[in-house]
Amino acid sequence: PSESFVVGLIEGVEAVLKRAETDFDSCLASSFVHGQLLAIRYVIQDVPFPRGVKGPRRRARAERWQALLQRLCALLRQVTTLALRHMGTTDFSHTPEGALAATQRNLPE
Repeated sequence: PSESFVVGLIEGVEAVLKRAETDFDSCLASSFVHGQLLAIRYVIQDVPFPRGVKGPRRRARAERWQALLQRLCALLRQVTTLALRHMGTTDFSHTPEGALAATQRNLPE
């Protein structure tokens, strides 16, 4: 995969994340970033990371990929933080998992 393709995927996730900061519900309605994150997962596993970097061109390429991976890790932390912030609500009645938990709380013992 090309670096520019990965950059495009990362920029797509960043754009959705920025929108999600102000309108999380609409991002959920449009699948948030699941597709882009899944694509990144499959693309990253096919990156031919250089071993024993020799020469300035290979070193520069390795440094660019390292910067992309650092950017991706930071982005994943942001996505996780945002998702957990919204999952921390006490009203889960609108989610299937929340509905099940609410049902179980109301069961007689």
